[in-house]
Amino acid sequence: MANLPVLDLSKYLLTVENEGELFEYVLRIAKHEVARDGAVDVGDAEMLDISRWLHRQIRLIENAEKPLSFKRLKSILSRFESTFAHPHKGNRIDIYRHGRWTQVHYRGDGSEVQRNTIRKIRQDLKPER
Repeated sequence: MANLPVLDLSKYLLTVENEGELFEYVLRIAKHEVARDGAVDVGDAEMLDISRWLHRQIRLIENAEKPLSFKRLKSILSRFESTFAHPHKGNRIDIYRHGRWTQVHYRGDGSEVQRNTIRKIRQDLKPER
């Protein structure tokens, strides 16, 4: 999922599957390919199409939920002495910390980390007491 600052300030999250999908749509906008055929006022038709697309692609951010990329998560976990193995086939990555480890789904540093994945990492890597 991607995130745009104006949506973030409005407490919305863009939920496109990958940045390529967003890039392709932005290119269609730039080429004026988003308006419905036969539209009398092309500008209004384009804005209506963009509005409909955004409505399908955004969701309200839940309380205490913050979008987090894997790159940012790696930075945070590195401060807590965590290390990462290279991604495995099947889009999985190992995370190690003080003799404990976990394996989670990984689609690249720019991809968003899901809340359940963060919960799993916390649970699997928390120190024993």
